[in-house]
Amino acid sequence: MAVAFSASITDKGASLSIGRLGKAVSAPKVAETAAHAMVHEFMPDVFYSNLYNWKRTIRPGQPLLDTGTHLASGFVYSVSGAVATIRNLFRYAHVHDKGMTITAKRAKYLRFKIRGVGWVQKKQVTIPQRRFAYWSQMARDFVMRRVQGMVRATREGRA
Repeated sequence: MAVAFSASITDKGASLSIGRLGKAVSAPKVAETAAHAMVHEFMPDVFYSNLYNWKRTIRPGQPLLDTGTHLASGFVYSVSGAVATIRNLFRYAHVHDKGMTITAKRAKYLRFKIRGVGWVQKKQVTIPQRRFAYWSQMARDFVMRRVQGMVRATREGRA
């Protein structure tokens, strides 16, 4: 299951920029700029700099970066008209985003290795919620700065 969130640009929201610039800035171009900024600039900072201040884990390491395919690098986006959809292709992204309790099903215990401790057995493990797939105020502000920069560049004839 992929984790996804999307933002749409309504006529009212985009009309101020489009109205002043004529057809130079289209809604799909704004959506592309916003999605690209989120995937390639903001989301990596969320993970590598812990922008959302997730609690430290009991085990050493960083679970959102220690995954086999790196949750932080699993983001992709697509643009359809004025809607940009951002997804994370990591198989268990929804587990980290929503939080979940994992229970042993085929064996009596879950068995895993903790660095510095050794092998541990548990009947269940609770993965805490570490939300990342949502439009926080910080994310909205970041995207708006990028879009405003793109609009300014277009107005000045640099884009």
